[in-house]
Amino acid sequence: MTDPLSDVLGSLRLSGSLFSRAELDNPWSVSTRGREGGIFHAVVRGRCWARLAGENEPAIALERGDIVVLPGGHPHVMCDDLRRPPVPITSLPTRRDAGTRSVPTLEIRGAGPRTSLLCGRFDFERSDVHPVLSGLPPLLHLRGSDEDASAWLPAMLQLMVEELESGRPGSELVITRLADVLVTKAARAVLERPRAENSPELRGWLRGLTDPHVGQALGLVHRDPRRPWTAATLAAEVGLSRSGLFDRFSELVGEPPTRYLTRWRMHIASVALRTEQLSVSEVADRVGYTSESAFSKAFKRITGSSPGAYRRACTMH
Repeated sequence: MTDPLSDVLGSLRLSGSLFSRAELDNPWSVSTRGREGGIFHAVVRGRCWARLAGENEPAIALERGDIVVLPGGHPHVMCDDLRRPPVPITSLPTRRDAGTRSVPTLEIRGAGPRTSLLCGRFDFERSDVHPVLSGLPPLLHLRGSDEDASAWLPAMLQLMVEELESGRPGSELVITRLADVLVTKAARAVLERPRAENSPELRGWLRGLTDPHVGQALGLVHRDPRRPWTAATLAAEVGLSRSGLFDRFSELVGEPPTRYLTRWRMHIASVALRTEQLSVSEVADRVGYTSESAFSKAFKRITGSSPGAYRRACTMH
């Protein structure tokens, strides 16, 4: 039996997109525009700072072996000095070593100490109603010196560098799986921090996972969305009163159990409509609706489009 965190992150279906390296000699400061999808930067050599775009955003000091993950692809700045004005990353010169299949390398040459980064972009099998992007903090930081990370992070970084440099068959698949592990471990690291339940960086389902009863209810919803769950039946399964689960779930997740169930069902339905050749009634049955009409109404209420219009819009892109 899987846990709720695995259920939700597994449903994202991460896929690798673009990977590169950066060789940056001090002084340097680089800004990256936002994108639909995730971004990560791993410090292979040296040290630097990372912060979300915006003058008042807090900065994170990164050391060798650290990784910063931006699950939602928010605009951000990487630099050697927070006082230095950034230049767009698109303005940096890029090289690819002749005669090799190595990944592109972005460069800033100077006289100062060098920082080497391994950068990756990854995409989700996403929908506007998936709970993960609203639950994860915009910026996750894994320290290579942390007790847990030190057991796996250096080896993973080394493997990623080797795969990127080799260009061997299957290397893209390996990197994709490693990116999947990075995001999962980053989310888990946030959950395992002391007093995670009261941490302001946790939102939505991630915060709900800090509570054993709410976390169990989330797991039941994820594993069996077809079941006609109510707050009462969920409460009975997790050993709470109906009002106890309703209040606790609403406080931590930010919405009642039945609305969360509906959004989870509509995410599953939206993926099926976009990727499978199923009729609307078959999709409705998959997510627990015996009436196509009731399903269509719920789908439009959550997504703003009817199932048919949603499918047609997806085929046009």
